[in-house]
Amino acid sequence: MSSVAANQYRANVLFRLLAFLDNTGTQPFVLAKEVSADGHFLHPEVVFADGTAVAAILAASLQALRANVARLFASAEEQRALLNAIGTGVRKEAATADAVLPPSPARPAAPLSTARDATADANGVAQTQEREGDPPSGKDVAALTSKPVSLPRDTKWSYLVCHPVSLLHYAEQVESELPIHLLVRLREVLGVAPAAASPPPNDSDADPVTLPIATFSDTPFVEQMLIDGLDEWMRSCPVDEVRRVILACGVQPTVLSFAFEQQQQPQKQSSAAEKAPFVFSSERANTLLPDSLVDFVVDVVFPVSTVSTSPSSSTAGTQSTTATSTPGEGLQDWLLLSYEKNHETIEVGEEEEEEEDVNSNDSDAGGGDRPRKVPHAEGGRRPQASPKDDGETNSLGAWQPQDGEEVLTADNIDRYLKEYPQRIPKEILRAKRKLITDPAITAFELENHYTAAELRKLIKEEVGSMTAVEATVLMGCPISEAQVVQAAGATRKAQFVEWVLAAHQGRASSAQDKSWE
Repeated sequence: MSSVAANQYRANVLFRLLAFLDNTGTQPFVLAKEVSADGHFLHPEVVFADGTAVAAILAASLQALRANVARLFASAEEQRALLNAIGTGVRKEAATADAVLPPSPARPAAPLSTARDATADANGVAQTQEREGDPPSGKDVAALTSKPVSLPRDTKWSYLVCHPVSLLHYAEQVESELPIHLLVRLREVLGVAPAAASPPPNDSDADPVTLPIATFSDTPFVEQMLIDGLDEWMRSCPVDEVRRVILACGVQPTVLSFAFEQQQQPQKQSSAAEKAPFVFSSERANTLLPDSLVDFVVDVVFPVSTVSTSPSSSTAGTQSTTATSTPGEGLQDWLLLSYEKNHETIEVGEEEEEEEDVNSNDSDAGGGDRPRKVPHAEGGRRPQASPKDDGETNSLGAWQPQDGEEVLTADNIDRYLKEYPQRIPKEILRAKRKLITDPAITAFELENHYTAAELRKLIKEEVGSMTAVEATVLMGCPISEAQVVQAAGATRKAQFVEWVLAAHQGRASSAQDKSWE
């Protein structure tokens, strides 16, 4: 994958979502292998297959949009028009447009009401939700579909949302497929109108319209859909998976633990007041997931540098929509550059190995025993022999390092391994570095003494093809079947490094347990 290809899609909301899932190890996505030169997906049935993370997020986006329609639109007529366009999620379609859907157990079927009665009924539903304090959900839409009006399960638009065919034109196709008057109303009510659109004057006769939210892309409606879907998806994931994803974004473990502690504090106090034990489980992750962590992930995927809050914040009216710099200038670079680095590392490592083999063959053919020179700066010059030493150029006594050069010896090799491993010739580095089975190996040594291709061969290809018993013998520490599966599924250098460190950490924990016994 070339960096130019990734940079071409740096402002594409669907690409950023896929890159985020790839960066965090949730779902692999290789741009060069999955997208053609004209921006179309080569294997959309694989990328967006049922059970994939991105498919779950897109489905959650639709569910969130339906819930917002039921919650924010007071007119039942508008709700029906929108649900007819976006779909309702009901699995069984009526045979005809006039067919009556089976009544909901919670709400008996009623005759088709007038517009005024429908409005009053919708307001009643909204008041009930507000009184009960329940967040909007798919039940709101189910209540609407219990009326004697046929609403399609899947429309052309909802299918397009969940089954993209073009990365380049996805957002454009999603927005253009909706009738323009419905898209305008959704933008107005959801507060995602284009930044260039000015709000109506604050007259008493004017309809209240939410001020536009500062957004990352020029397709704010699709962006907000994906934000809502990402939010819902994270809250539905097991807490361990959420922790892993957030740690992969660079959040320190102590910060993550503190955020969860802050979120759990009210729950603990409530349990103490009721004299009931507080038990934390992954099933409660959706209620205990701190909003600050969700907002952080949203800001990573869709950063807006000109506002101080998340694009999904409810305080949109206080945000500035005037862009003074490139959108997402800081966090955007993290997502894009991480994606590029992850997919270029293995290619670079393989090229280095080929070059190293050539250099090694040349060195063996020369047969010289000259000491290795390490330049202090790039562009170091080769040593030049003086005329009087022409006959002794292969003699150690005839050669002296010039300014800016240093001889690599047994006395300083350890210092160079720790400080300047990139200056050490590869064949020497391979001979002197620690093995991955060494419990004392560090993250720095794994990152700088091994190429991605070498780690891939050792961990993914060798350990990943073994049984847990064989891997335990090889690594010299307990390796579980889950760790073997994880090794086989690793694709990036950062994952290989993390796997080795985790294996040795397990060794230390096992030794500590034995000492306690």
